[in-house]
Amino acid sequence: MGTTSKEIGTRLQKLLQEKDISQRELSERIGAKEVTVSRYVSGQRIMRADVAVKIAQALGTTTDYILGRDTSGPEVNYDRIMRDVERYSGTWTKAQKIAFLIQLFD
Repeated sequence: MGTTSKEIGTRLQKLLQEKDISQRELSERIGAKEVTVSRYVSGQRIMRADVAVKIAQALGTTTDYILGRDTSGPEVNYDRIMRDVERYSGTWTKAQKIAFLIQLFD
């Protein structure tokens, strides 16, 4: 049995609170409408894989944590950060790069 959209929403809400980020700010960071992010957080909408990656990057965590595959916590280790940077940074917008740096040093 997989993680439900409600459980994913609960994880997102927890991360937003821990990082002191509003749904509006998250929507701006990932290039989505605020209502869409609200639906992810409330568990009313299932996110696509590419959106999960953007959200994980914006919140300084992993898709495995958001999706409930890794329950150890939202922290990201150095090796995982370097893999993500190598894998995705070529496609990041300037805003995504800035958001990443803010999360890295926050």
